[in-house]
Amino acid sequence: MPSAKPIEVLADLELKARIAELLARWPLYRRLKFKNDTLHDYPEIIRAHCPICLGDRNFDQFSWEGMKSTRRVQGPFGPEQLTSARGALRTLSYLCPDCKRHWVSYVVHWDQRLEGDANIIQKCGQYPEPETIIDPDLQKSIPKEDVVLLKKAITSRNFNYGLASVAYLRRVVENQIEPLIQRLLNNSEGDSKDLKTRIEKARTDKGFRGLLDLAGKVLPDYLKPGGTNPLVPLHKLASEGVHNLPEDECIQIFDESIVVFSFVFRELHRHQAEVKLFAESLKKIAQT
Repeated sequence: MPSAKPIEVLADLELKARIAELLARWPLYRRLKFKNDTLHDYPEIIRAHCPICLGDRNFDQFSWEGMKSTRRVQGPFGPEQLTSARGALRTLSYLCPDCKRHWVSYVVHWDQRLEGDANIIQKCGQYPEPETIIDPDLQKSIPKEDVVLLKKAITSRNFNYGLASVAYLRRVVENQIEPLIQRLLNNSEGDSKDLKTRIEKARTDKGFRGLLDLAGKVLPDYLKPGGTNPLVPLHKLASEGVHNLPEDECIQIFDESIVVFSFVFRELHRHQAEVKLFAESLKKIAQT
């Protein structure tokens, strides 16, 4: 069993930054445990995605009564009348400063423990619901059925089902890794006779991990900064130990893996499209 992580002692500014990240990026019900006896308010600004502006913005905290949420006198939740955020169930609302149209509200609970002891904050609700944002270029580079699986993975992650998110993502990677190897080997070696043999050997010797290793070897250099195989983080998806990890650690594995997977497949698709366009343009010029 994994050992318990030590509880972090966070200064006010550091804690506010962590809470801002929790609100905008963390899944529902994931708990932040910390020690701090001085901070008594939530952050006034969070960095969040605006679907209207199509990018991240510094959202400002506001209340529907025109005052900061932390100073509301009346509200749907009794604890909101407290002057301190600690030990209260609170509703926090933030507005995009650019379009001034998109807003998001969170229900957050701060569990105040004894002084000097650990506190716990968790996001209990969000409206509008967390988005399943997938990069448009990535969507173009994988089949529709895998886009559906990827959306299920992101949805699971957003609701703190870490193991489910990792399982769905692994299925997408497994579906895509072999066609990726075939495409890369064909590009670099033509119709290699030992192509199927190499893939089958990698799968037989090490399974999913073997396929990732082989893919890393045939990736183009521009996707391997410093000669490092970018698919190495995806090895964590292949670990049997992932089934014994808590949801929080599975969420971390998912967050690391989705960045790598998205970058590699998006950039390969974009690069190959550019090469194809270049070849077609060159052919047209040569014929004139």
